[in-house]
Amino acid sequence: MDANGGIPDSDLALGIGWHRSPFTHSIIAGVVVEGAILSLVDLTGVIHDKLPPGYDPFWDQLLAAKENIAARLSEGASAGIAYHLGVDATLQPGAYHGLPISMPMEAHQALLAANAAAEGIDTVNKKKAALAMGQSVVSGVRLFAKNVRKGYREAEEKRLANREKS
Repeated sequence: MDANGGIPDSDLALGIGWHRSPFTHSIIAGVVVEGAILSLVDLTGVIHDKLPPGYDPFWDQLLAAKENIAARLSEGASAGIAYHLGVDATLQPGAYHGLPISMPMEAHQALLAANAAAEGIDTVNKKKAALAMGQSVVSGVRLFAKNVRKGYREAEEKRLANREKS
């Protein structure tokens, strides 16, 4: 039952002293990965809208399948994280690194197991509709940036108008 590697063990890139970070060995990792998947899926739609005439038909197929692709990637990542955390909680126990409090090993195992259970429940309960609701990450950031630029322009115009009055 090898559970080494994957998203949770990405903390090893920082060195063995960082292993079992609360950020990579918890549901936080699943949230980050799902957000990245949804962002990429949303980006697919943004790119598709900007393609020149005569683009490759692959883009239409990708656009039609993007929600299914996102659902499967998200489910697979969640299942892998849940499995990894479950093995770390039971067969390969170890302490979290960098927690603000000291706990006995059993508490570390319970915390890992709780995160494994939460991620597993999330895996089972993922729905395409929930993924579709979250697929506006890139579009939302773009709209936010547009509004910031608009607000900056309006503030600058107001500042110049006030300057001219003085």
